[in-house]
Amino acid sequence: EEIAAAYNKAVNGFKAYTGNATEKKVETIAIEVKDLPGPVAAIVNPVVEGFTGTTEKEYVFTNGVDADGNKTADRIIPGGRDANVQAAGIAEASATANADGGYTMKIKFVAESSNFDGTTNTSEPEYHKGAMDPLNLGSLDLGPIKIAEAGLDYPGATVEATVDGQGRLIKLVQILPLGGFGTGKAGPIKATINLEGSMDATYEITYA
Repeated sequence: EEIAAAYNKAVNGFKAYTGNATEKKVETIAIEVKDLPGPVAAIVNPVVEGFTGTTEKEYVFTNGVDADGNKTADRIIPGGRDANVQAAGIAEASATANADGGYTMKIKFVAESSNFDGTTNTSEPEYHKGAMDPLNLGSLDLGPIKIAEAGLDYPGATVEATVDGQGRLIKLVQILPLGGFGTGKAGPIKATINLEGSMDATYEITYA
């Protein structure tokens, strides 16, 4: 509970920060789809390739707002919400003191899953959502393929947050492995799609 509370305080402290800072974000999405028939692979693989890969971005905040008018809260996970890690969702947690008087927290979450009935998410990984934005099955666009049913398994993500001697978040690392399936069709073509991969991100923050 103490580590969960400290993690939430650190992340939400930056989300509410109204001073000057620079955030560097590196995000890697690696998704592999398996066992696809040829016609389905021709449709799905280009779509998947479109949202996978590594992206690097830098945001410079002046009085808590960047050049695009976004606040610090908009540029760090979980998007649109405060961090809300709960002790009940933690499988392992540790905190280590650093030389500058700060500390590094590492949290591993319990395994969870989410399901999609073709229209809405019927279940979501609530504990994971307290620290990140898991893949939303309802927003997954596979082009002409209409998803009829899908499920994702989260075997247990890890987050690592480093706080400096002044209590400010300076680094946040998210490692989110996942796997799952989906059934769908495009016209007369029906298929089951199996996937596995990860959604990882590193945020490094410096203060002016």
